[in-house]
Amino acid sequence: MHIAHALFGLLLASPAFAAEPETRAPNHTWTGGEFAIGDQPDAGQLAGLRALGFRAIVNLRHPHEHAEAREADDARSSGLRYFNLPVGYHPLREETVDAFLRLTDDPGNRPTFIHCTGRVRASALWMIRRVLRDGWSIDAAQAEALRLGLGRATSDFAAFAREFLEFRVEYSAGQTTRTWRASPAAERFNP
Repeated sequence: MHIAHALFGLLLASPAFAAEPETRAPNHTWTGGEFAIGDQPDAGQLAGLRALGFRAIVNLRHPHEHAEAREADDARSSGLRYFNLPVGYHPLREETVDAFLRLTDDPGNRPTFIHCTGRVRASALWMIRRVLRDGWSIDAAQAEALRLGLGRATSDFAAFAREFLEFRVEYSAGQTTRTWRASPAAERFNP
């Protein structure tokens, strides 16, 4: 019996059973493809994201909210592509949405980690991508965005993303010629 225990101990000590090194990564949720939505990563977590196979980071925070230049340096030194696309809680600009779509459309940036402070802005832009790129219904995209973190904000922010999508869908279908202008309720999101 002691021989069996000794052999089992040797087996567990072999390299095949060695514990994998711990990979630190920020709190995040895969979206079922080549994207993840998450919280603000620290320098060690950026290296962990690279170890998990991520190729790019899209940071939606304004530089004045955190040390953006340091995050950019840390991401690049970890071998990640880094993009800062500042998004506030003020009315979303079409140019910002288009830039986000271009970044996430590029297969060279995938898998991509998309973050803000606590997933609210990242989830809202992800909701917009789901509708405009993946063909999801607004309701289905909003339900996913709420699970990803959009629910951490007021319901007005979810309504704001929905309002933008309704406009873009109408515009793309030729049902309106108006230009994008957020409603007065949406204009409350000005930091």
